[in-house]
Amino acid sequence: MARRKRTRRRSYPRRAYARVRRRYRRHKVLAGSTGYFAGGVGYGVGRSYLNGAIKPFLQKIPFGEAGDNIGMGLALHFIKKFAGRRIPFISNVCNAGLAVEGAMLGEELKAGKIGFNTSTTNGGALW
Repeated sequence: MARRKRTRRRSYPRRAYARVRRRYRRHKVLAGSTGYFAGGVGYGVGRSYLNGAIKPFLQKIPFGEAGDNIGMGLALHFIKKFAGRRIPFISNVCNAGLAVEGAMLGEELKAGKIGFNTSTTNGGALW
């Protein structure tokens, strides 16, 4: 008969380890609404700098006034994709920025500044 494999004894109790993990997850500084607010503040601080840095590339996007929002959204997407993995606060900032830029783009779509506004018999938009 084969010998039974002997299990290694843990040097720490399993319950204590789970408690430490749970405490770490719950007490993150930028978790929840605090992280969203801090991300929005960070985006507000860095938007003008980032917009100035990508301004030469924004002129090549043929969407008129909405090109600014589209370009900023693309820049935030790529920043989050590559830098957000290493620095979690960057991910919060990019999430807030994407929400702001999406809202501004939706407002411009509704106002008809992009060209998606199709007039009907009463002169209004389709939506």
